[in-house]
Amino acid sequence: MKPTNLATTIPFRLGITANWALPRDTGVGETCSTDCRPLTAYRLIVQNRQSVQILNALLDLAIVTYTLQNLDHTQTYTFSVTASNSAGESSRKAVTTEQPVEYPSTPLQFLALVSNVLYKVDLSWRTPADTGRVGDTEPIIAYFLEVDTSAHRPSIKGTKLFFIVIKAILIISEQHLSSGQFEGSV
Repeated sequence: MKPTNLATTIPFRLGITANWALPRDTGVGETCSTDCRPLTAYRLIVQNRQSVQILNALLDLAIVTYTLQNLDHTQTYTFSVTASNSAGESSRKAVTTEQPVEYPSTPLQFLALVSNVLYKVDLSWRTPADTGRVGDTEPIIAYFLEVDTSAHRPSIKGTKLFFIVIKAILIISEQHLSSGQFEGSV
C-alpha cells in the first residue's frame, strides 16, 4: 500500500516540489470482497540533513503534489510519503535527498580599469562566494553586466534639460567564466 514513483523537482528558488503516484494496492480491487479498506489519506514527511522533521502533513487523497517554499539552500532535505486506510499506515517510501537552489551572491573583486585604447574598459571579477548551493558547487552559467555609457552629460533642448542615458546589457559567455575576465568596447 506504499505510494509509488516519489520524485522531487526544484520549481523555483528556495523551493522543492514532491510528487507521487497511487499505491499499486489501494485497498479496493478485484480481490476485495466484503473487507475492502480504501485509502483515506497520505502523509508527507520532510526532514533536513540533521534528521529534524520540518513537515509532517496529513494530506487528502486528491493531493499527490506538494511544494515547500523558503527553504534553506544550505540544507538537504529527505522526503518520504505514506498511505493510510482503516487498517493503518504503510511503511515510508523515501526519495533521494534534494537541495534547493538560491541565487548566486555578488561576484567578488569586481574591477573596471580604463584602458589606454580609446573607448575601451577592462573588467575583471572573481566567482561569487556562494554560487547557489553553498559555496562554489553550483556552476555559474552566465554573468550579466549592465553598462551605463551616458556619463550623465546634460543636453539642452529648448528650455528643458534632458539627460541622455544609454544602457546596454551584456551577457558574458562561458569562455569568460573560468577566468572571470572580459574585454570589450561599448
